[in-house]
Amino acid sequence: MKISRREVVLAWVTAVVVVAGLTYAFCEPRIKEYRQVMAEQQEMLKRTQLDERLGAQKSVWQTRVNEISMGLPLVPTNKDVTADMLITMEGIAKAHGINLLRREAEREQKHGDIYELAINCTWEGSLESLVSFLLELQKQGAMLDLTQLSVKPEKGLLKGGFVVSCAYRKDVKGHSAEDSSGKTRKAKP
Repeated sequence: MKISRREVVLAWVTAVVVVAGLTYAFCEPRIKEYRQVMAEQQEMLKRTQLDERLGAQKSVWQTRVNEISMGLPLVPTNKDVTADMLITMEGIAKAHGINLLRREAEREQKHGDIYELAINCTWEGSLESLVSFLLELQKQGAMLDLTQLSVKPEKGLLKGGFVVSCAYRKDVKGHSAEDSSGKTRKAKP
């Protein structure tokens, strides 16, 4: 039996196609896996660079946090400040023409050396009263911070709700402390 030249070429072409097909079937999943590993490696590299940048800035941010926290009121460790903060909120609101319909304080939360108390309020008042109230809250600095605000018009007045976050420090040692301006502030009894 003699194989013609045409049959030999056809056999070689078929063999090459089969080998190429098997190679593709075998290598294609590994190529996808390799690309995925490379993408994950790039993502990890980006995260590492970000962590290094943030780590380098830690001292700067810690200094800023310390400066801000020194400006917060200092209260005795055993004192519950909920009533004081509610009275402060009521006073600021009343002074600016905002009627607080409901005030509800959440549980105190500790964040390092700083304590936070969130107060949920429903209110009513005029636009001018609201604006002056919000400006007064902004003047309080880090001590009082508005975290949520909802407003809706109703019968010539504005009504809505807001959440104010009250921040303060606790006097662990029971003595006075200096704030960022160098002034000595005593803990309130």
